[in-house]
Order: sequence, then C-alpha cells, then structure tokens
Amino acid sequence: MKITETRLRQALSYDPSTGNFTWIAPPKRMPNLLGLVAGGKTDFGYIRIKIDGRDYPAHHLAWLYMTGEWPMMDIDHRDTIRSNNRWNNLRQASASQNAANRRRPSSNTSGHKGVTWHRQCKRWQVCLRVGGVNYYLGLYDTPGAAKAAYDAKQTELAGEFARAS
Repeated sequence: MKITETRLRQALSYDPSTGNFTWIAPPKRMPNLLGLVAGGKTDFGYIRIKIDGRDYPAHHLAWLYMTGEWPMMDIDHRDTIRSNNRWNNLRQASASQNAANRRRPSSNTSGHKGVTWHRQCKRWQVCLRVGGVNYYLGLYDTPGAAKAAYDAKQTELAGEFARAS
C-alpha cells in the first residue's frame, strides 16, 4: 500500500522552492537523519526516498505533498533534470507528453532530435512519434532545415511539452 499524505507529512518536510525533502521523523534505526535531506540519486538521475520500507520517487512524493493526491499520470520535469524536484518544475503529463520533453539521445549523430542521415538519398530525414503515431516529415538538404521541420511539427503536436531538437 502506498504512503498516505498524512504519513508523508509526519516523516518528511518538503520545500517547494528547493525541491528537497528533509527528515522530521526519521526511521527509528537512523535517528541521526533528523534534519537532513532525504533520499539518494539513482543511476538514472532520479531522487528516491525510502519510507516505512518502501521506495518512492521524490517527484511523486512532491506531488502527493502539494496536492494531497497521488498523480494520475506521469510527472514530467520541465527542465529535464530528473533530480530537480522544485514544485514549479513538476507537471502531470501523459507518457507521450513526457516523451516529447526528452532531450536529444546521446546516440544521436545529427545533433538534432528526429533527424537522421538517409544514406541512399544522401539527405537528412525527419521522423517523430507522438501519441503512438509515427510522422514522416520528409527529406531535407541541410540539418538546419530538417531541425526546423521537426521543431515545428513537435510544437504543433506536443504544445507546451515540445522540446526543441
């Protein structure tokens, strides 16, 4: 069973301006945590906090703390920094909206999201996926033109969640 807002507020204090949780009632076996920032960073960059033997993502706890309810959707970090749990950086998002706000993958060689080199045509190809639908935007002579096409379509489809390539 998930932690309740009441239990969360008994154990931790949340500062919306910093995004940090601090222990106000640490686990009995670790009284030295009193007043310290709670949680640790995962290999993926998220902050996780263990309360009553169960691990929780800090951004989900922040949502519970501020709204009194567990999020019904994903929680998106506006700035894409997974450890930045400031209240003004968090928003509910569908999986598709959350994906639209991702940064360019490190494996990308064009320097732009959705832009790849088409070997046979020797031109830059643009594709994106939003809401489970694939969009093919064509071939372009320059990476800049391809980027512009991607950014325009991404903004049209994803709105405020669109992250430029």
